[in-house]
Amino acid sequence: MKHLVFKKQKEYDAFNDRFFDENSIDFEREDLMSKEDILIRDAALFVNEAYVDNEFKTLSDFAREACVSEGSTFKSCLGRLKEMIKRNILEVKTK
Repeated sequence: MKHLVFKKQKEYDAFNDRFFDENSIDFEREDLMSKEDILIRDAALFVNEAYVDNEFKTLSDFAREACVSEGSTFKSCLGRLKEMIKRNILEVKTK
C-alpha cells in the first residue's frame, strides 16, 4: 500500500499564520491566496485524512475516493494531486 507524505510544513505554518490567525490583516482572505497556497492547503487536508484514508494502491484510487468527499471531479482531483507531486508539495511513499 502507498500513502501521501506532506513536504511543505514550514510553508503551511506561514500560510495558516497569514490567513487563519484572527489578528492577521489577511484573515480569511481567500482572494489573496496564490495557487501554491491553495495546493499546500489542500495537500495538508489530503494527508491528514480530511476526505479519505491516506492509504491506497494507486493515486487514481485515492483520487476516485477523495473527489466524492471533497465535492470535485475525479479529473480535477487527480490533476491537483499530480500538480502537488510535481511541485514537491506531496510525495507518494510505499508503506
